[in-house]
Amino acid sequence: MRRLALLGAGLAAVLAAQPASALSLDEAVALARKTNPDLAQARAQADLAAAKLSEAQAQRLPSLALSGETGQGSIDLGGFFGFGKADVSPRAAQVELRAPLFTGGAVSAAIAAARAEREAATQSASGAAATLEVRVAEAYAGVQAADRLLDLARLGEAQTAEILRQARLRFDKGEVARTDVDQAAARQADARADLARATGEVARARAHFQAVVGVAPDTLEPVQAPATVAATLEDAQAQAERSNPQLRAAEAHLRAAEAGVRMAEAERLPNVALTAVGSSVEDKFFPGYKADGYSVGVQGRWTLFAGGAINARVAQAQAAARAARA
Repeated sequence: MRRLALLGAGLAAVLAAQPASALSLDEAVALARKTNPDLAQARAQADLAAAKLSEAQAQRLPSLALSGETGQGSIDLGGFFGFGKADVSPRAAQVELRAPLFTGGAVSAAIAAARAEREAATQSASGAAATLEVRVAEAYAGVQAADRLLDLARLGEAQTAEILRQARLRFDKGEVARTDVDQAAARQADARADLARATGEVARARAHFQAVVGVAPDTLEPVQAPATVAATLEDAQAQAERSNPQLRAAEAHLRAAEAGVRMAEAERLPNVALTAVGSSVEDKFFPGYKADGYSVGVQGRWTLFAGGAINARVAQAQAAARAARA
């Protein structure tokens, strides 16, 4: 039994002495993505834009509305129309089907604008993810660089301490002048200052890493070799223009703004819709009166004068398009 206890204690000591698994750069990026508020906001904006696109597309479909009311009361017509005092139970019910036939292009423009805004939000979310990856990589490499500089500073401090010790021994033997000892002491003071700065830089780098990633950088894997980059500046610029999410988002915002101009201009045109209405009514003023009916027809609306409001909205949309293009 005692041997088992000793064996268990030894195994626990060995496990405790083993270092924790090192955190890779990919794992650090994955952790940061789970907690970064900017990325979460960008993703929520993309979800919002997708919902707005669904709302815009729904404007093309027919709408069906049901309304109704009922009540209980008493009325006294005082003999008018041959009615006296009576209890009434008024009710009304109506169902209306409405299908747009012509909107002057407003619905199509709204869908185009919403689709472009969804693409812009998606690209912005991709850009936020890429920016976060860059921040994590910088923090990751910063911790390792700070640790390396700290090791070099410690080595330098130890070397200058040994140089100072040797200088003092040689001074005691009369082999060197006092100035050699003073110079060695000055170099050691500089090395100690470098060590203090390196220690502070390690603390700063580790705090920055934890702020970006969300965990402390206890053990990090070595930084991998960088991926192959473009050979020339022109190649790098061409690659960025093809894939940069911020540029893609700006282009999508421009398409959305141009669709906004078409939406505003559509207010100058008439709107036509097909309607079908069915109703059932029991009147509250004439006891016993009932009426049921239905109608199918076309309704239209055309704003001929709005005091300049439509022109102002068109001008606003055109200004927004110029800003997006810029």
